[in-house]
Amino acid sequence: MKSLIVVAPPGAQPNVQVISAVPAMVTPPAPEIDPSLSQGAAPAAPPAEPGVEIVVANTGKRYALMSGATWNIAGTDMNGQPFSMTMSGQQVAASVGVGYLAPAGGRRTFKVPTGVQLDPSKPVTVRFTR
Repeated sequence: MKSLIVVAPPGAQPNVQVISAVPAMVTPPAPEIDPSLSQGAAPAAPPAEPGVEIVVANTGKRYALMSGATWNIAGTDMNGQPFSMTMSGQQVAASVGVGYLAPAGGRRTFKVPTGVQLDPSKPVTVRFTR
């Protein structure tokens, strides 16, 4: 188990902003399988699935724990129907990990599966709530 100790000035807060959110095909991480259980054969990579590639930046003075927020993703599917998805912190952690985002301009790209192909010509919005 790994640990991370974060030290921040009193009153420091993260300030996360979405830089971009675009439809993309995302490949979920391959499950970790004990090689002794698979006779040494590497497991096949999971197939790519529809999702969203989200680039975020933190201009605040404290690390942002992205799995500590609820993610609200909205867009339009390929049939022109509204699409929305809400991910709890647990769902975010299972999908992209803990998701620490460094302060003072830290930037990360998250690839989140949605299960629905979104129209790339329509806007995709992402909001983070507590």
